[in-house]
Amino acid sequence: RSSQSPTLISALCALNPQIPSCCSWYGVGCGRNGEVTRLVLVGNALSGTIPSEITALHALEHLDLSNNNLTGPVPLDIGSLQSLTVLNLFNNTLQGPLPESLSGLHKLEKLILSGNELEGQIPKGLGGLGEP
Repeated sequence: RSSQSPTLISALCALNPQIPSCCSWYGVGCGRNGEVTRLVLVGNALSGTIPSEITALHALEHLDLSNNNLTGPVPLDIGSLQSLTVLNLFNNTLQGPLPESLSGLHKLEKLILSGNELEGQIPKGLGGLGEP
């Protein structure tokens, strides 16, 4: 590890479909067509907010940003990640309510949000996630 804490933005800035080498990066997994399907950056001292640009990774199936120093809200449009089956944001300092858009993640099988400072109601649609 370097002496400077990486930010999530720097980790994501080059996740551009025109750059095929990003599939070989630490924590990044890609499908056969080269689209990013996994982003697993556990315990990397990432800081700052989760950028809404992460929702541009439409093929993302597994997002694990647990055990970092992320703050702020869960991105409002996180529900646009329609392929997501795992969302693990455990043990950060995320704040605010859960976005209603989480209810639109119909493929979601695992949702881990404990160890944060989230507040408010659980979106009603979350109760039926993972059902056929």
